[in-house]
Amino acid sequence: MLSGSFKHLKILPLADKERRRLKESAHSETKLYTIPFSLSAQPPHGWPEIFKLAWYQQSSHVPVRLDKSVLQLTCTLDVLPSIFNNLKAAVAAANEKYEAKLRQDADELAATRLRQQETKRTAEHAVDAALDKLDYS
Repeated sequence: MLSGSFKHLKILPLADKERRRLKESAHSETKLYTIPFSLSAQPPHGWPEIFKLAWYQQSSHVPVRLDKSVLQLTCTLDVLPSIFNNLKAAVAAANEKYEAKLRQDADELAATRLRQQETKRTAEHAVDAALDKLDYS
């Protein structure tokens, strides 16, 4: 995937259905709630690992699970706003690091292709030189 084709993932607002489900399961302010936040798209290969590292750098004490395009955050309501800000920051950091990795991979691929072309040109010149030395007389 080229870096220009990667669209940064974003956390979508909670759907009304999920808000209702959370309200219906409410029993206590101090209860642990698992809140599913949908991403704007399914993460590409490699992004989830980068996200996990970014998340644990942001907030290692709060569990989050990525299931396809849904981030499931488990925390109490009193810390939800600050933890959600950490979640947004981790998604943004993962986007940036993933995009940087794509650029690096593209640069490495271009360098490899350039080396292969140079090797081929050198070999072609060697073939020409060897053939030019043949005496057909």
